[in-house]
Parts: sequence; C-alpha cells; structure tokens
Amino acid sequence: MLVLADHVRSLTYKAYNMITTVLTDRVNFAKDIKDIRQQWLDDLLFYIGIDVEGLSELPRDMAVEHLIYSDVEVIEYSGMDALKVKYDNELIGEWAGPTLTLKEDENKILYFEANIEHWSIIEEEIEEGVND
Repeated sequence: MLVLADHVRSLTYKAYNMITTVLTDRVNFAKDIKDIRQQWLDDLLFYIGIDVEGLSELPRDMAVEHLIYSDVEVIEYSGMDALKVKYDNELIGEWAGPTLTLKEDENKILYFEANIEHWSIIEEEIEEGVND
C-alpha cells in the first residue's frame, strides 16, 4: 500500500490556494467546469500513484471500491460542485465550487467567467520547488 509520506516531503504542510479561471458559454458552463474538475482530480490521484486510466475504465462501483482499497476518499459536495480528497486520512486536496460572473464580449455575446479556488499537495510541491 502507498503511504502519503512516500509522495510528499513532510506530512505537515500549508495550504497554498490556487485559483483557476475558466471562460465558458452560458449553455455548456457546467460541463466545462466538471471536465476541468475531473482533470484536476485525475492529476491528484495520479500524483499519489493511482492508475487513473485503469480507474476510468472500471464501472463506477468498482472504481469506488478500488479507491477505498487504496485508502483514498473523495467527498463530493454536489450542490456546490466541490470536492475534498483524502489519502490515508490526510487531506490532500480541495476543489471549491465555482464563482460565476456573467460577462459580455465586444460583440455583445454573454458568457461566464468562472473562478474556482483549489489546492492540493501538487500545488504545494510546485510552490516549495519555486521557493527552494
């Protein structure tokens, strides 16, 4: 079984907040944001050693069972489109729901600017690498 300490330098860490901004049309914004959230989750799971390609090929119930066996807990707050990810009972990532702002381009076409706050141990490692 993988141990969190094998993947990060220390089990004590600070949360470095990141914000992702997505420009999307008013019709497909929910799908666009969900796709980006799924990519963020896949990157985080891959970072801790989960085979995300194999996981995506499994039926949902078997994928959940595999994550439980791997000591990964993904908590979804569906009303907000938010996620919390734990590995070996340690919080390793959070994805907040989007803040939507309706905007208008120069052609008077309306679109959404979605700002999503998130953090994970990946961003922490990147930030630590920059500061070293």
